[in-house]
Formats: sequence, C-alpha cells, structure tokens
Amino acid sequence: FYSFQIYCDFSGYCDIGIGAARVMGIRLVENFNEPYRSRSMSEFWTRWHISLSTWFRDYVYIPLGGNRLGENRRKLNVFFVFLLSGLWHGANWTFILWGGLYGLLTAFFPGNKRNENKNFSLRSFFFTLINFSLVTLLWVFFRSPSVGESFLYLGRIFHWTSGPFNVGLHINEVWASVLLIVIMLFREYFIKSYFFKNGLSYASYFAAMVVVCYMLGVFNENQFIYFQF
Repeated sequence: FYSFQIYCDFSGYCDIGIGAARVMGIRLVENFNEPYRSRSMSEFWTRWHISLSTWFRDYVYIPLGGNRLGENRRKLNVFFVFLLSGLWHGANWTFILWGGLYGLLTAFFPGNKRNENKNFSLRSFFFTLINFSLVTLLWVFFRSPSVGESFLYLGRIFHWTSGPFNVGLHINEVWASVLLIVIMLFREYFIKSYFFKNGLSYASYFAAMVVVCYMLGVFNENQFIYFQF
C-alpha cells in the first residue's frame, strides 16, 4: 500500500507542477514513466524521479568515470551514486541503507536489453513482479524511522507473530486500496487491449477516481510525503 501511496503522492504533485508550468508556457520534463512496470532496478531508476536520476548521472556518475574505467569501477561508481542518493534524502541510517541496497542491486543486477522489450509475456510479467516486490521491500527502509524498526517490520512480513505492532490501517483504506489495484490491473491488461472503443476504459478511470476521492482522500491537510525532502 505504501508503494502505491508514495507513487501517487509524488507523481501526482509533479503532474500538478508540470501542468501549472504549462499554463505559463514552461515545459518541464516528465518525472515519472510507469516505474512499477520496470523489469530491473536499472530500468526502474530511468522511470522513477527522472529529474533526480538524470542529475546524479550527469554530475556524479559520469564525472566519476561512468562505465569507461572497467566493470569493477562501474559497479563502484553505481554503488557510490546510490549511496549518495540515499544520503540526499536525509541524514538517517535508514536512507543510507536504502540507497546502499539499491546500489548493490543495480550494480550487480543491471538487467539486459531483452528487458527493454515492451511486449507482454509471462517472462516479462515475472520479472516485473520480482522487481516490484524488491522495490516494495526496500520502501520499508525508506518509510521506517529507524533501522531496527525496519527489520522488525520485515520480520513480521515473513513471520507473523503477535505483539504490540500496529500499522495503523483503517479497514476502509485496506478495501479501497485493494479495489483500486484491481481496477487499475483490469484496465491495464483487459480494457486497454480489447474494449477501449466500448467506453469501458473511461468507466474504469471514473471508478478509480471515485475510490481515490471518497475512500482514500485526505481532506483535513495538504501535506505531501515528498515535501519533507
């Protein structure tokens, strides 16, 4: 749920900024490009927070030598860039660990050109599912206030135990999130391909907006998650 929350939060207010700038005749770069459809970590970071990833590539990775100094140096450069990216989000060990883990995964498992094929297949779906699962697990470190609580949360995911640990989800939020995910998947894999001309695609958009506005909407504050960064 947090994976979808932070994506909708960050991508949504970036779209607001892009739209507001367009009104004034300024064209800003796209900052998100369906990142959760990525099939590798390296592809994910070409789709998520594109402006920041591009800045680190141009002003940190390339000046360090990029991939011009051999494979071992490339891996070290990638790891350092992600470590610095984690530190950029905050002076907390959770962010440093989050960036370091991304650095290791991206340096040693960069993906290959076959992952760039956008045609749907069971193989591509499998890699997308694995990559999304890894990204979701890494969000635990990003979200948690301490490293200890991060590992406690991960432990509870893989081994359910009773105790004073409450994620604070209201039942309406749970069902609304599940319903929204079902609507989005139905639109992506069925309506988009076969029934677009029948108007069902627009109906799915409307249903998703109703779910977001009336079941997940927050009406007593206007604070975005990424404003703290």
